[in-house]
Amino acid sequence: MSDITSYIDWEKKRKIMRPDLFSKEIDVGTTAVQVDTNTDYRKEVILLADNNNTANVLVGNDTLQVFPLKPGAGVGIMGTSLNRIYLKAVSGTQKVYVLAGGS
Repeated sequence: MSDITSYIDWEKKRKIMRPDLFSKEIDVGTTAVQVDTNTDYRKEVILLADNNNTANVLVGNDTLQVFPLKPGAGVGIMGTSLNRIYLKAVSGTQKVYVLAGGS
């Protein structure tokens, strides 16, 4: 087997084992919303509240959102799935950016 064939085989396996990079922009209201329905395990999920938000966004699970993200603030969450993270705005509609990768 040539080096290039080995590399191609390795690259195919890597893509199967590791989900692609995920990114999303979410409008968050005062009712808790799931970040995504994707159940793939992620090494890290990064949430960033938009600088122009007018209120905090609360981060948590399906039953309780208590970790506050001020406008412009971010948080990294290690070792979880996107479907386990929920967001809720303290007031109005706020924007949150999501970036996730790794398996």
